[in-house]
Amino acid sequence: MVTDVIITALTNLFALFCSRGGVDAKISAKMLDDYLGSHFGIRNKDTYNGLYLDLRELYESLPVDNVEQTVSGICSRLKSQIPQDEGAMLLLRLMEFCAKTPEVFNPKDSIFCHAAENLGVPADLVSLFGDYVLGKEGESVRYYKIEPFEAPLKTLWLDTLNLLVFSYDGADVNNVLFNDVPIVRGMFQVWSTSGVLKHKLGRIVFYSMVMGQYSGVSQHEKIVFSGRDLNFRYPKSEFGLHNFSFDMHDGELIAIMGGSGAGKTTLVSILNGSIKPQEGTITINGHDINTDEAKALIGFVPQDDLLIEELTVYQNLYYTAKLCFDGMSEQEIDRRIINILRELGLLQAKDLKVGSPIKKVISGGQRKR
Repeated sequence: MVTDVIITALTNLFALFCSRGGVDAKISAKMLDDYLGSHFGIRNKDTYNGLYLDLRELYESLPVDNVEQTVSGICSRLKSQIPQDEGAMLLLRLMEFCAKTPEVFNPKDSIFCHAAENLGVPADLVSLFGDYVLGKEGESVRYYKIEPFEAPLKTLWLDTLNLLVFSYDGADVNNVLFNDVPIVRGMFQVWSTSGVLKHKLGRIVFYSMVMGQYSGVSQHEKIVFSGRDLNFRYPKSEFGLHNFSFDMHDGELIAIMGGSGAGKTTLVSILNGSIKPQEGTITINGHDINTDEAKALIGFVPQDDLLIEELTVYQNLYYTAKLCFDGMSEQEIDRRIINILRELGLLQAKDLKVGSPIKKVISGGQRKR
């Protein structure tokens, strides 16, 4: 959960790094504005802006040794309050800001090393961050060109953190939306698996399209979910499913629509294996969905929420994971939960109780996610 202590510590770090990197004070204050707004949803930023400018003036007069000592102290305190991957993204953000003054930016500067060490960020990631902000293409840093975007997307794949990062620096940036929110030019964002990048001229870019440029990622086996001649009727009724066939391919999103009682729930129950059709077959790559191997590939969100109201968002996922993954270590369970919370945009709500639809704590949309 974001607190004033964390925001104040981050403001201190931005002031320290930008003063050390010689980034223009007004430009860096605007960048801090954008960061607080996009990353934490903070709108009343005047307090932090004033603090930033005061700290910036203070840190410009500090000797180098004092700067490094201060950075180490702030980062070591932050390490206990934020997850490791957030610490890594913070360091990347600081390096990105400092790179706005390329003539003095040095990714091997000791200040970055001190920050990384105290945030628990491995040295190899610091090297990748340097390549990314400097635009040095390699195995992890790629450029993705697609019409009608005027410039390529700059992307960074962090295998150890299972994170995809991107930024866009095209002159048409005002026409680009990420998850329906305007992006900030030249400022990186984390691209979750459900994220969608849109150009106002009609182009849509999905996570899987960008990931396809990384070697090995696009070499997965194609998946075909098929049904042939399916029939299902309720007792003493003609309602149900009649001679229904379909093919669905990986990467597709398909909506099932119809009025109340049309059979939407029945169809989904047949597709996920909860109900067996009286005639016909359903297969995944030719394998019947009733086999154990096929069942392990199918997941669905039920119509009614199956949540324990008194537990937090994190705890609901934790106990579900404990029941599903016998023998998995606590560290791996925690890592998976944090990853899925981030992908669903629920990380900041992880310590809130779920509550009930009547006594709400989190929103209806958050409950469904």
